[in-house]
Amino acid sequence: MTRFGNILAGIAIIATAMLISAPAIALSRTLACSPYERMTNHITKKYGELNKAVGIASGGKATVEFWHSDKANTFTILIILPSPKMACIVAAGRDWQAAPKTPSKEPKT
Repeated sequence: MTRFGNILAGIAIIATAMLISAPAIALSRTLACSPYERMTNHITKKYGELNKAVGIASGGKATVEFWHSDKANTFTILIILPSPKMACIVAAGRDWQAAPKTPSKEPKT
């Protein structure tokens, strides 16, 4: 698994727990949410962040996206709700550091 795969696995666990504990409509009321295009345009224009990784969460009921700016060293983690397509900020910050690469424990095929 790649380092982004490890990151997404952790994010997916958090996102899944959030979706299980609250209906999607309640989730959008407790987090900063906006239509997907508006949210992604905002974080791209304001912070220079680009979508670096995507994962499926909660049995396909949502996706999780990791946005990052190498230049500004900021990041945003979004959970995307499908209908209507809304993006909610799960976490945002700066000084993101990728975890050190560890040897894969997956069997070679």
